[in-house]
Amino acid sequence: MDKVTPNFKEEKRTNAIVVPPKNAIVKRNNKTAVIAHLHVFYQKWALFVVKHRNLIMAICSILSTLGAVKIFKTPFVNDLNGWTPYGARSLAESDAWNEFFNDTGTGSNFAIFVLIKPKVIGTNMLQSKMLEEVIRVDDLINWNITLQNHATNKSEAFAEFCYNFCDINEPLRLFWKGFVTQTEEGGKAAEISLNYPNINVWGRKANIQPHFHGVNFAKNNLTIQITNMASVEMVALQYRAERTLLGLSSDEMKQYLIRVSKFFENEFRSDLVHVMSISQSYVEAEFVRASLSMLPYLGIGFTVMAFCTAISIPLSAAYFQQATVHKVSLALVACICPFMATGTALGLLLLCGMRFSSILCVCPFLVLAIGVDAAFLMTHAWNRIAKEKREEEEEERDKRTTKEGQSDDDEIEGKVADTIAMVLMDTGPSILVSALANILADAIGCFIGSPEITLLCLANMAALSINLLFQCTYFVAVMGTVAIIERKTRKKKGTERNWQFEFHAKAKEFVSKVVDAYVALLSHRIVASLVALFSVFFIAFCAIGISNFEVNMTSKQLYARDSPLLEIDNVREQRIIPSYTTAVVFVGRPGNLSSPAQLAKIDTLVGQMEALPESWGAKSTRYFVRDFEQFLWDNAEEERLLDNAGGGRRTANGGKTPNATFDCAHLQQFLNSPEFDHWKGFIRLSSVENDSQCSVDRFFFTTAFHNENLTKWSRRVELLKEWRRTVDKFGEEIDASVHHDEAIFLDLMDNMPTDTWQSAVATLVCMALICLAMLQDWRTVIVATAVIAAIITETLGVLSWTGEALNQLMIGSLIISIGFSVDLPAHFSYHYLTSGLHEKNGESVTFQHKLKSTIRSVGLPSIQASFSTCLCVLVDYLVDLYIARIFVRLMCLTIALCLLNTLLVLPALLTLSNALFGPKERQTKN
Repeated sequence: MDKVTPNFKEEKRTNAIVVPPKNAIVKRNNKTAVIAHLHVFYQKWALFVVKHRNLIMAICSILSTLGAVKIFKTPFVNDLNGWTPYGARSLAESDAWNEFFNDTGTGSNFAIFVLIKPKVIGTNMLQSKMLEEVIRVDDLINWNITLQNHATNKSEAFAEFCYNFCDINEPLRLFWKGFVTQTEEGGKAAEISLNYPNINVWGRKANIQPHFHGVNFAKNNLTIQITNMASVEMVALQYRAERTLLGLSSDEMKQYLIRVSKFFENEFRSDLVHVMSISQSYVEAEFVRASLSMLPYLGIGFTVMAFCTAISIPLSAAYFQQATVHKVSLALVACICPFMATGTALGLLLLCGMRFSSILCVCPFLVLAIGVDAAFLMTHAWNRIAKEKREEEEEERDKRTTKEGQSDDDEIEGKVADTIAMVLMDTGPSILVSALANILADAIGCFIGSPEITLLCLANMAALSINLLFQCTYFVAVMGTVAIIERKTRKKKGTERNWQFEFHAKAKEFVSKVVDAYVALLSHRIVASLVALFSVFFIAFCAIGISNFEVNMTSKQLYARDSPLLEIDNVREQRIIPSYTTAVVFVGRPGNLSSPAQLAKIDTLVGQMEALPESWGAKSTRYFVRDFEQFLWDNAEEERLLDNAGGGRRTANGGKTPNATFDCAHLQQFLNSPEFDHWKGFIRLSSVENDSQCSVDRFFFTTAFHNENLTKWSRRVELLKEWRRTVDKFGEEIDASVHHDEAIFLDLMDNMPTDTWQSAVATLVCMALICLAMLQDWRTVIVATAVIAAIITETLGVLSWTGEALNQLMIGSLIISIGFSVDLPAHFSYHYLTSGLHEKNGESVTFQHKLKSTIRSVGLPSIQASFSTCLCVLVDYLVDLYIARIFVRLMCLTIALCLLNTLLVLPALLTLSNALFGPKERQTKN
């Protein structure tokens, strides 16, 4: 095949503004040098793509198929800790937890919480038959549900493979034994005290606060003879173990925890009690299940969007008398191309080892919104330019002959390459501006926020980059193929007058009247001023809403409506947390605890934590030193530890003990005694080489708090800050830190507003810099940036005024919507500026002419793309899932505000800018 050379030459222009290639761009001034180079590149690129279109389509199809296969073969891996902001204090506190429980850093992350309620609402759990069911549940978990212990190569139950916290539920068993004994004897034995919160059963003391919830006290009740509790609403059990001691992989651990929960959901039978359980692994699994429930609706949404696109693109083509059946195929490719790009990008990232988080499910929507918009712009420009080319060819048909040595196919390819080059020059730079702004903003977003936000930004960045590549390769190749087929068909059949001529005549007259009237209205300074003033008032109204934007979240938003975790999570938040919230304080460098001064510092820390307003006080604190002192006192004469009769420290019971010596003999004896062996999990000892001496290397203590307002996340944040302020008084000297299970989310609450405004600012700065570098018109750049800032402000403000709270699930959707807010203003700004380039006669077009040309080029494609994207995401509103519905609300709201600001506010601001700073216009011929 001979070399195909596109016939670029100066084109005759009438009403439509199409940027002439080569000289006309540079003729204006040196500011458009970047665009001039882009135009030269697009001329060569169009020729390359048309010539190698089949190969390009094959390569892109193979890559996207391989990416899709990789995605479907990769399981979701969610990490709730991934929402924790970079540098958050909870990360250091979590490290302290992990360091204490496991030097390899995996920590005591093998944990499950079990909650037992009566099946009949209102039934008192403080009955022998109910407590027996609780003990049965404990036995089932301890002995019946097994896993493979790789360290021993045996199948073991929890009671066999647990290490430090095997007896964490022993206080409940003690209570049960004492309760049964007291019930059988019909009286209160002197050696048994079952009063809440601290019990004493045959000399063994324990705190039962972690186990009994919804406690009611009454003086006149039968159970008062046994305990001071009248009734108990629910009973809780906890189980913890060290994963690495078992040689388990992370997946094996998660499967075991999920299996425990599924056992009580599906297999456990009881006529008296209802058993619920929750663990981090089960939360993540339910989040994945909820995310996957959206996929069928995504397919439905895509079908609806494709159907509407298959109608709107041919109708748009009919306006330019270019409608053929092949336009339907092109419309479907316009919808498929963004998904192909996303599949290729995600597949490549997963191949490189990136974690497949559920948050990546929203990534295709940003690419879809931007990709479909670009496709509509390109097809709209193609139809318009193809019509002009066709008219010119018909006028010169008799003069034109096929070049010698060039086949008909070569001539057709050359003409198609010529047309596509013009399309790329008309739309390519604006598509590039929109894509680069989002790519750079996402690049910045990778370094702020949290690991989950980094994953989303990285995926967006890769997907948008590959989508830009696919738009310029795959979609252009398909467009070239369709154009060649249409030209060959038309050459065989000839040009016939059909319904499109009449449709074009009527539609053109209607569109011209509407656009002329619209531009005449918006270009009036009074109207433009009113639009701008209303926009300012609305932005101020939204800004007030943003200032009152509540930051709140709940894990219930992670689950589907049929999730079994909803019930336990609701009970936990509404009943357990307000009555019993635990702080775990780690002391990493306790020092020499044999020194009274050093031990006094530790005691002061414990006392100050207990003195906080919401604290339950010393009765809820588990602090091994107090039991150790009691142990020394009880064994003082036998061990001969009294150094002098008058010395010693005052104990909680008012007695005196000797100065405690924290050496190996006393500590090991204390930890090995049946009454105190549960303290082994709270203490880490350090030994010297001969192992004859040891001291306390690290330990932790717990204390509990209560407040009805703890149902609110904001109050929990304040409580956590109070803990941290208390610990910080001693932190550096004894390396103290406080750990709370929800700290990662509580830190996120403080960081979510920061993540939001940083993402918005990054997008605005990137958009402004790229537009300024490529377009180099500071007035238009400022106006476009202001409009984008207005869109973001209005989106957040409307959400606030409609009662939405900022939460972790909204952040991902906000990043997508902020990214989309750049797209339409970028296209409008570029077309507005390029429509003002000098024509070949050296005269400039008027402001109104520029505005008309921009609206004709951008208006209809923007409306088509926005409508199609809205239809695609609206289907997700049928999913009874918070993350789906908030995403639909955000996307549709952002799309509506983008259209409103791009087609109404932006032209009005350009009118005012032109009136204040623009050059004096000269009337020219159209």
